[in-house]
This record gives sequence, C-alpha cells and structure tokens, in this order.
Amino acid sequence: MGKSKKAATSYSKVKQVYQPKQAVSEGYKGHLVGRRKGKVHELFDKQGAEAAWTLGLKLGLKQGTLRSWFGAWGDKTRKPTAKANNKTDTSKTATGAAASNQGAAISA
Repeated sequence: MGKSKKAATSYSKVKQVYQPKQAVSEGYKGHLVGRRKGKVHELFDKQGAEAAWTLGLKLGLKQGTLRSWFGAWGDKTRKPTAKANNKTDTSKTATGAAASNQGAAISA
C-alpha cells in the first residue's frame, strides 16, 4: 500500500491589472437597472402594493424583505405626525410636592 502524493499545483504569478468598474446606470428612483428591487418599486408606485407583492414573490423575494421595502416606500408618501412632548413638570411630581412641603415646614 503506497502513499499517494498530492499533485503539485502551480500557481501562475501573473500580475493582475487594475480594471476600473464600468459606469453603472441608475434605474427607477436610484435602484440599479434590471435589479429586482427596482422592478418591484416601480410596480409598487404604478399599480400598488398587491401587484408589487405578487411580482416580488414570483422573483423569489421573501415576504419579510417585501414587507420592509413596502414599509420604507409607503412612509415617504405619508406626512410625518407631530409627537407629543414627554417632558414632565417637576412641580407636579411627587418629589416636587414633597420638596415644596419641606420648604413650608422649614419656614414655619
């Protein structure tokens, strides 16, 4: 039983030449031309979410991916809502009331 030797692999020492990337053309709303995201986004804007959802599934996209895309695209059309001010007035809190009572007791 002889030992088998691994075949010696020769790696060529060819100098790699830098090749600049080709110009990438932008498609629908900044997406790359021919990409699934651009196709689904265009259909989403033109025919609505249901048509875009069907196309996305046919193109092999997952439901979670489509949900996140639709959420991002739908938020841009809505107006931002004003948020309530969550700051509390310290004079109305329990510690503020206790502090004012202590001041009254000291001055009396």
